[in-house]
Amino acid sequence: MTKLLLAISCIATIALASCKSNSTSLNPNTSDTSFILRNANFDSAGTHGFNGWTFQHSLDTVDFEQDAPPGSGTWGFKLHSVDFPYQSDNITQSFTNLTSGVYEFTLWSHTKYVFPDSIFHPAWISITKISGGVATTVRDSVPNSLTWFPTTLLDTLTLLDSDIVTLEVSSGLAIIHGNPNTVDNFTFAKLP
Repeated sequence: MTKLLLAISCIATIALASCKSNSTSLNPNTSDTSFILRNANFDSAGTHGFNGWTFQHSLDTVDFEQDAPPGSGTWGFKLHSVDFPYQSDNITQSFTNLTSGVYEFTLWSHTKYVFPDSIFHPAWISITKISGGVATTVRDSVPNSLTWFPTTLLDTLTLLDSDIVTLEVSSGLAIIHGNPNTVDNFTFAKLP
């Protein structure tokens, strides 16, 4: 009986581990993966820069931080959450001439505080396809974490050469107090 319980426990552990392994990491060793961005950051010629990202803001200013995830550059970008409904600080980057397939968008981030969702609507990432003026978006929340943490979003896109694919990262919304979200180390890739 003990051997049976041990065997079942081992099988359950292996099954759980295999489910978790694909949720937050891109396999950079896959030779068929096409990287559009690979570990992109805000470092630029010894200082900081947007490196293709556009800052869209409501009431805030540009805020680069000398804070980056392990193994990345020196600079991250701090997105401040706002206290006004329907407004947020965002960064975007757009691409054209991509081919149809499964795309993966990964970023690293951390927040200054960890609040319950009733007080703070967390930051989010999205992939938007614009085709013939019609936008289709897939979005997911970025977890509140005091330490650097990766977030990955997958989307299957059917694309024409003229379609625009836009990556977006939003600061989120604070109900009682702001919660800056520092982001860095972006990877955007077409999977095999």
